[in-house]
Amino acid sequence: DALVGALRVPILGGLNRGSWWSIASAGGGYGTGRRAHAQMSVLHALPRPGDVAWDVGAHHGNVTLLAARRVGAAGSVHAFEPSKRNRAQLVRHVRWNRLENVRVHGVALSDRDGDASFGGSGSSTMYALGHGAERVRTRRAKTLVREGQVERPTFVKLDVEGAEAAAISGMLE
Repeated sequence: DALVGALRVPILGGLNRGSWWSIASAGGGYGTGRRAHAQMSVLHALPRPGDVAWDVGAHHGNVTLLAARRVGAAGSVHAFEPSKRNRAQLVRHVRWNRLENVRVHGVALSDRDGDASFGGSGSSTMYALGHGAERVRTRRAKTLVREGQVERPTFVKLDVEGAEAAAISGMLE
């Protein structure tokens, strides 16, 4: 899996066309650019140059790549991915695409600062807090902002498999 993950291919179509992507992550329409085309079109239309975008539940970085190009050099993207395995692919994709405006955070945004179990059965796209054997750090977004680790967002993509209410609660003052 490590060897296959290190093989890169260009994304063949869609809004991330031409970006580098791991062959290990290319299934499910990611490599062809067909994955969630309607949702990606909406996400492409919303962030503006200079925005601070948060990709919460970044997985391997499909939205991160798109947001990084949309916000441009004047903006920034904070990609939150608690899973060590998913984060390794995310970091690889950010590095391969030379996305200097992206910072990757190895935490799960939640309504408390601490830690929790993380994972689940099946595809890693369905991993969730409170399931699985991996222990991950949880942080309230407002704590990260207060500590100066991230800027307040102007755009948030949130996909955290049922923990959206907790993540939003941790964002609110």
